[in-house]
Amino acid sequence: MNNWRLGFGSSSATSIAALIGLVSVFGCQDEARARAKVEAARVGHAIDLLRQAPNPAKPKQLESLRAIACQTAEVVRVRDHCVQAYAVHLDALQQIAAGRSSLAADAGISDSAAASTALTHLATARQKLKSAWQLTQDCANAEAELRRRYGL
Repeated sequence: MNNWRLGFGSSSATSIAALIGLVSVFGCQDEARARAKVEAARVGHAIDLLRQAPNPAKPKQLESLRAIACQTAEVVRVRDHCVQAYAVHLDALQQIAAGRSSLAADAGISDSAAASTALTHLATARQKLKSAWQLTQDCANAEAELRRRYGL
């Protein structure tokens, strides 16, 4: 009847539906951003704990980081990159321990095989430490960017 004056005509209904749709989209985007911020905070905290942990505690901290569930692609990439970086670092530490163990097993007996094994472990450790240094620097940069992006 007088629907046009009250703003209930078909074009107004379309406008209202579009407005509701926009509000829903923005609401979903806000929820997604809030979820991403929480994920980024969790991952950032776990990276900090891993970075600051003494070497013997790093494996446990690495597993904690690896176990963090996240859905936001950017957060997943940072988490996975940092997991890889610290896995290489820990592998290097294991190579150093294996080299020391080879030398300790020799315990004063001149054995070129034990020395050769130790040198192989140490050379591998050196290479992995060099790689781990770059990877952990990249991890720190990615984490810093994540913190900036989400205001953490």
